[in-house]
Amino acid sequence: MKELTMNPLPAFEDQTFDFCCNQTAEPDLEEHLNFQHDFIRCCMDRKVNDIGSCNLPYQSLSEEKELLNRAYEIYCNLPNTGASYSEKLNLVVTEVEREIRIGRITLSPMPVPQKVVIVLEEGMVNCIYSTHPGITVEVADMEYAAADQMDTFLQHLDEKEQLVSIPYHSILLGYEEQCTE
Repeated sequence: MKELTMNPLPAFEDQTFDFCCNQTAEPDLEEHLNFQHDFIRCCMDRKVNDIGSCNLPYQSLSEEKELLNRAYEIYCNLPNTGASYSEKLNLVVTEVEREIRIGRITLSPMPVPQKVVIVLEEGMVNCIYSTHPGITVEVADMEYAAADQMDTFLQHLDEKEQLVSIPYHSILLGYEEQCTE
């Protein structure tokens, strides 16, 4: 069975909504939050079981305010046909998928993960590629540095520059192996 991950739902206190149901009465925040939670779970279940269009932004679904509010509006406007809550949720998800497909619901753009590739040739930087032109790249050649200089430099990066060490992949062309650090 496939496993999906998504961003956690924000805490109850952090939620703000533009309510679309029952405009004349005080909106029921708890009902709206419960609906959102159930809607997201239904979407994830449908994705895992490959039901429907599966065109939702599953990773950021809990942050898609317009989509969640539209789903709640669709739910509130469903006729009372005696269908179960689960059946209604599936109808809502199907309609939301349709509205995404036809462009009625617009999704937040997904952030592009930033990446830098440094190409070395004979130990020298040959070229640098990046997903974002505003990224500053510094290459520190430690080949001739003493151990204490390396420690001081790395400590400077951690403390003064507020940089963090991140995982990277070394690709050894010609050896057809990929090493991960």
